[in-house]
Amino acid sequence: MIIPPVEGLRYDKESNTFFTEAGNPYGLEAGEKAGVFVKDAVEINCKMESAIGLVPKVLEVMQKKIMEEEKEFKYALPFNFNNTSSNDYQEID
Repeated sequence: MIIPPVEGLRYDKESNTFFTEAGNPYGLEAGEKAGVFVKDAVEINCKMESAIGLVPKVLEVMQKKIMEEEKEFKYALPFNFNNTSSNDYQEID
């Protein structure tokens, strides 16, 4: 599985965790835990999907950049996939 790079974050394969790099655009200290990768996190439309969970500060900066550059609002799912007992969701048409 290929984990997509996230600007200003370093991915640690052993812990499946994202950590901030020095000079990151999120205003976080270098080395802070900024997110996690969860393999087979959720079932959507009968297919298991992996997910990346990021801390709110990272999401805020990413959403602002997308709004400015692409003129779109992309909404992050507010779920903690590490602690969810039922991960079966259906897409709404």
